[in-house]
Amino acid sequence: MKPSAVFTVLLLIIFLNPTVSQDNRDDSNTDTTTSDGFDCIWLDTNFTYNKWSSNLVYNGTCCSRAAIKALNESSQYSWLVDGYNNNPDLYNRWDALTNLLFCIPGACTEPNPAWINCSG
Repeated sequence: MKPSAVFTVLLLIIFLNPTVSQDNRDDSNTDTTTSDGFDCIWLDTNFTYNKWSSNLVYNGTCCSRAAIKALNESSQYSWLVDGYNNNPDLYNRWDALTNLLFCIPGACTEPNPAWINCSG
């Protein structure tokens, strides 16, 4: 194969398959409605929560009907998905994840298995 043909193929690959870079920050402008009309609100948005000297990373793994149902039925966390505050601060997101959603089998794909050391 001629060098010019190789170069052309490489250019096509670059333009037809762009690399997408996603960092772990709050990106609340992401459209979270899936093709079946299910709205994940903030649950499919990656973020990093800095707590003390640790960076706690959430990778959007709790976008599920079970997670939304658990939040709606929780007296402590229902306000996080009530439609009035679809962009809660990172502390409250992390609190709901670690004290509720990570503890419910089927609510999140990670951690897997669900946590068993939950206080609720």
